[in-house]
Amino acid sequence: QVIDIEKVTRQIRAVGADTFLAGLLGNATSDVPTDVSMRPLGRRETVAGHDGEVYEAVARTSNGEQRAELVVSDDPQLKAVQDALLKVARDTVSAVGADASVYARPLQQVEQQGLGGVLRYGEELRLVSLEQGPIAPGRIALP
Repeated sequence: QVIDIEKVTRQIRAVGADTFLAGLLGNATSDVPTDVSMRPLGRRETVAGHDGEVYEAVARTSNGEQRAELVVSDDPQLKAVQDALLKVARDTVSAVGADASVYARPLQQVEQQGLGGVLRYGEELRLVSLEQGPIAPGRIALP
């Protein structure tokens, strides 16, 4: 099953979520990374049955540096999922009227690294499973 990312973006706008998210963001641009760098830590980790390389990500913001470990895999399926999620993130930022260049910069840097799909980011984000096949009707329901 193919998820139409453009349709999801239109639905975000249609239900007024763009206005809600804009209010939620407020002046959040002060903590948006101006630079993101990643370096391999020389070890591997298995997450949700997928093998990946461990990196340290360093994001520089006006409030200092933030560091986190992440695990990435060159599995094409994971890369496709990540590409779709990054597109949703970009479209959401655009939908709320935020300065796209400020938010796009770190996303572009991560994409340019060409490291693949993220399996784990710190302790906040971890892939639990990845299933192939059609999405059951009603599993994703937007108002």
